[in-house]
Amino acid sequence: MAIQINAPFTPKRDEKEVRQKGMAKETMDSDKKLDVFVPSNGIILLNLLTQANKIYGAVRLTKIEFFGFKEFNLPLNYIFYQGPMGPTTLDLKHDYEYLSAINLIDLEYIPTDEANDLLVFSITDQGRDFLKKYNPHENLTDQFKRLIETYGYQPRKALVEKAHREYTELIYKQDFRKELQSLKTDMQLALMFWDKLGDIYTKAAPFWYLAQLLECVFDRLKNTSNIDLELINKLHELIIGKTKEYSIVLKNDETPEFDISFCNFLYDEGYALLNQGVEAKLIKREELE
Repeated sequence: MAIQINAPFTPKRDEKEVRQKGMAKETMDSDKKLDVFVPSNGIILLNLLTQANKIYGAVRLTKIEFFGFKEFNLPLNYIFYQGPMGPTTLDLKHDYEYLSAINLIDLEYIPTDEANDLLVFSITDQGRDFLKKYNPHENLTDQFKRLIETYGYQPRKALVEKAHREYTELIYKQDFRKELQSLKTDMQLALMFWDKLGDIYTKAAPFWYLAQLLECVFDRLKNTSNIDLELINKLHELIIGKTKEYSIVLKNDETPEFDISFCNFLYDEGYALLNQGVEAKLIKREELE
């Protein structure tokens, strides 16, 4: 069964336009069930915002997530790189912009004297409703709470100084076993989403089939000694990326257009990668037929 939200929703205007013109966001009531996909990293952010209520600044949010990854063992599958403000990842920006687009979090821009506006993060009612329906990280509630109590309200300067002082590696990532576990969580969410799509839009069946094949690949990883991590990441990005795109389409109550060029992309790219999976002995040839 797909994850569903029964609640009024707010269509998003361009955030920059809202800031410049001071426009109020329009509200549209709907009694329709809305299907959305949220990756496991996004669910962790929703959990953090339930503990903090608001998080002030993108730099502070990045450091909270990084310290959660390094010191509180949160199952984030981000790769952090060293930057001027300490360890950072662009993937977090992609995730919070996506969560904002489907109205699970709110992004508020507050003008400052600095070059960039202050970005304030908060969870919406729909975001809270989502977590009540599906929260695979509910067992980490104490860790989320302690993380926010420890770092959620510290000055940004103190967080950046700590990051520079205590963490000097160029790249930070999970060990391989934990990374696969995180990717598996995302795959389960994607399967739930595409299961619903497959029932409604018959042309989505190739995606559903691809998701099943990917599930088989992940199931066998634990028994595979020679694993091509780059291949697995490409397979993962393909299904997750396309799922996100169509989640936003469904959120806006539009019918996805499965045109021939898109289907060709799926077969050319998706099955080419799965054939590499055959060569890497992660999946059998007959399962592609």
